[in-house]
Amino acid sequence: MKKKSIEVKVIEGEDLNIENMKERIVTKAWYDTARFNEITDVAVGIGMGTRTLYFYARKLKLPKRSGLK
Repeated sequence: MKKKSIEVKVIEGEDLNIENMKERIVTKAWYDTARFNEITDVAVGIGMGTRTLYFYARKLKLPKRSGLK
């Protein structure tokens, strides 16, 4: 019987924690004002609701987006 699971190649120093990945994505998109003009653009772009996005922003202590423009 063949093995049905995939092989995962782990790169040294790579962080595979899903929560940390989400935080990095939110932080990158939050500061990218050229690509995402409004908060709804950020939410749609990363596939997250606006309330969830604000939750992560508060958790990560990100600055207000109006001050970044």
